[in-house]
Amino acid sequence: MSDLDFGSTVRGFFAGQKIFQRYELKRILGRGGMGVVWLAHDGKLDTEVALKFLPEVVVLDPKAMDELKREAKRNLQITHPNIVRIYDFVDDPSSAAIAMEFVDGQTLSKLGLEQPGGVFSPEKLLPWIEQLAQALGYAHEKAKIVHRDLKPANLMIAGDGDLKVTDFGIARSIADSVTRVSASAGSSGSPPYMSPQQLDGLTPKVPDDIYAVGATLYELITGKPPFHSGGMAAMINQIQNVVPPPMAERRTELGNDGPPIPPAWEETVAACLAKDPANRPQSMREVVDRLHGEAPSPAIAAATSPSAKPAEYPTTTRTGLYAAIAAAVLVLSGLGYLSTPIARSSAISCVRSSSLIWAIDF
Repeated sequence: MSDLDFGSTVRGFFAGQKIFQRYELKRILGRGGMGVVWLAHDGKLDTEVALKFLPEVVVLDPKAMDELKREAKRNLQITHPNIVRIYDFVDDPSSAAIAMEFVDGQTLSKLGLEQPGGVFSPEKLLPWIEQLAQALGYAHEKAKIVHRDLKPANLMIAGDGDLKVTDFGIARSIADSVTRVSASAGSSGSPPYMSPQQLDGLTPKVPDDIYAVGATLYELITGKPPFHSGGMAAMINQIQNVVPPPMAERRTELGNDGPPIPPAWEETVAACLAKDPANRPQSMREVVDRLHGEAPSPAIAAATSPSAKPAEYPTTTRTGLYAAIAAAVLVLSGLGYLSTPIARSSAISCVRSSSLIWAIDF
């Protein structure tokens, strides 16, 4: 058997080991450039948790550790049934980990592969999008936190059928820390789901999460995100300057069959993907209302239609940024988890266990 399933890891941990005077390690759930994830038993809470160990380069940097501790502390405040809970940030002189709720389920990315034609019907997605709206509405309005890394691989469907949002702010914070302390690129981040403003390095805001929701819906309904081809610089340019084709057109282009896409869904996703954040829906409640056919004002509808001309961006904001952006977004964006063996592209490293696979996006 590979040590991905049994035995020690590169950190020297092993099944049955007790760490941080509290957690007994059970088995590896996944690992990659962003660290190792173990299933562990929390002796204090008497429950199973997922322990996400931080990369060594971060553990050895006091500033990075302080930043991540503060981010984890902020996320301790998030308590919502549709958001994976963060329980604790634990560390000792040689390692550090984030303890979080363990969910045995499948991501929407994985479930999409099992749908007829490899795409979801809007009807099937709607209940989950409504739950996502509740989760993000709570985070944006009550906790005042944005996710920063929404994508199909970070949206899980638990055993009871409810949606759970994973890696709330954590994966992107780890990636940012690795980029800063190592001054080198990893394998990839999540540029297909990042807004033009996020790619420009601006402070993430609610409209950036709305854009990511649009890119996620676009992929789940068509089989691919709005922009997915070309090199990194080309993809960044497309995200910032090109309006993607309607979903029905993209689905035909890809040869993916699926049920008809209601006009309200085409218009809503196009609005979420507007280049100008002011032209996007300003809340997840508005996104859901639009999906139900409750139209926005004519002015907003005209500004966010698929045929609308992309908003102009000052070229000075991008001068000299492409190299830095490409390095930043190439960093691993974090860890998500799956419950059954999957057929993913070579961009994903999958780690088997007897009943669960955690996938690490590269």
